Amino acid sequence: MTPAPPPKAIARHRDGRIHAYVVDSGACGTLEPAAVFQPRAGDEVVESVVRHDR
Repeated sequence: MTPAPPPKAIARHRDGRIHAYVVDSGACGTLEPAAVFQPRAGDEVVESVVRHDR
């Protein structure tokens, strides 16, 4: 039996923060972030990534 793939994790920049979302294959509708990160003062956010285990 083949194990199911882990849920997909994505990151988005919103309101000066980095929002991490975990998306199951059957997800639909509005997503709620699994975690929200605040960059340090003075940091410029140009790219972000989140691991599937956050």
